[in-house]
Amino acid sequence: MHTHLAVSSEDQERFPPGTFSYKGIDELRDLYLYDPGIISSNSGIDFTTQICTDCEKSLNSGKRPLYSLANFNMRGSLPYEFHDVTFAEEMVCAIYRNTAHVSRIFQSSDERNSRKLHGNTCAFEANVVDVAKKLPRIPSDVCDYLTVVFVGCGKLKPEDIKKSPHYRVRRPVIQKLLIWLHRHNGLYSSYPPDPFNLSQYPEDGVLPGLIDNVVYDQK
Repeated sequence: MHTHLAVSSEDQERFPPGTFSYKGIDELRDLYLYDPGIISSNSGIDFTTQICTDCEKSLNSGKRPLYSLANFNMRGSLPYEFHDVTFAEEMVCAIYRNTAHVSRIFQSSDERNSRKLHGNTCAFEANVVDVAKKLPRIPSDVCDYLTVVFVGCGKLKPEDIKKSPHYRVRRPVIQKLLIWLHRHNGLYSSYPPDPFNLSQYPEDGVLPGLIDNVVYDQK
């Protein structure tokens, strides 16, 4: 079992902090195992590892399980800081950007519920890869790569845009995410959260400037 679950120490940085654990048990020292799957008893003297049927079949046949840490196909639990991040907040915190996004929002044809909206978003490759100089990106920088086309009568209001979680931005969430990335992701080591850029985002609201850039299609 050890041969097919072992991973070199050089690869340890590829996993989120806290993923690799042997809980002081020498037999597990060189293995990458998902921490909640290890059950120890008798003050750590005895232990049990929980594995699924598919992984057991692979190990019994001398193969490395497909969905295992050692095969780089299982990353463990998503860090808490990532649980509730919206599409817009991801763009705000991205170092690299090579796509532009166009969203078409349609007004309901039902006169009884004319404020009901639906839509879709398409991504297009940009000609140039944009690399952030500071993070978070400022709102106007993010809006340059976001286009919203409204198909319907009248104009979109901020409360209409707010119905879609995609364009929601929250300063505390952005700050928390960037702090985590700065501490744990080598790519973000030179990107501490910039206080001035961060101050341009609301406590909880729509991406600033987005409503002013909406394109109206009222044909």
